[in-house]
Amino acid sequence: MSVAAAAIVGLVVGLVPAAPAGASRAPDCDGPPVAIRLESENPLVGAPDFKVTHALARRVPILTGRDEPGRTPKERKELEAAATKSKLALYQIFLADFRFTRRAVNGPFSGVFPTVVPTGDGTVVALSIVPPKKRGFKAGDGVTVGEQLEYETFTTFATIGLQVITAQGQSRSGTPAGRVEILEVDDDEICVAFDFELTGDGRLVAAAEGVIAVPVVRSAKGTYFF
Repeated sequence: MSVAAAAIVGLVVGLVPAAPAGASRAPDCDGPPVAIRLESENPLVGAPDFKVTHALARRVPILTGRDEPGRTPKERKELEAAATKSKLALYQIFLADFRFTRRAVNGPFSGVFPTVVPTGDGTVVALSIVPPKKRGFKAGDGVTVGEQLEYETFTTFATIGLQVITAQGQSRSGTPAGRVEILEVDDDEICVAFDFELTGDGRLVAAAEGVIAVPVVRSAKGTYFF
């Protein structure tokens, strides 16, 4: 399974949560509303100053050393338990300029992940980041495109993925050039600083730059990569 197929978005019951009251954050680690720089060849995206009003990060566990899923109920149950405890996980971060619910962010995987669908004139920016180190992400880590993973998986991962989706159904996606810094990460929130460009045929397809803190939602039970 390619992570590109899983890099996109979702809707779970309730509204996107604000950061916990009184939470301590690193400098510049603010949650929505936050303005980021967003450029695109798609004129529907609008001005470069993109205001993120709602955001979520889906955390999906990664299990190493396997070449197939569990075949028996017992094996599947053991793998589900291992995924729950795994410190190694990728994050799919969804930034939107419209209000959306959380109904499908941790929904079951059925070939593709559930997707946040833009409404009105809305736009969704979806970032996927995969930790190069087997210990998973920690504050201070950086991720670059093409970085070698220090673990083996059946799934082929790109360390960074980018997709920009508009309400009119237009989508731009791929592996951008650039870097993501992990400023903070815990069970409830991840704060990232990102700066990258996606090009195609010698032209700019999309570019994004900013710093944002995003609430973390865990993927559904039994949903993991291997």
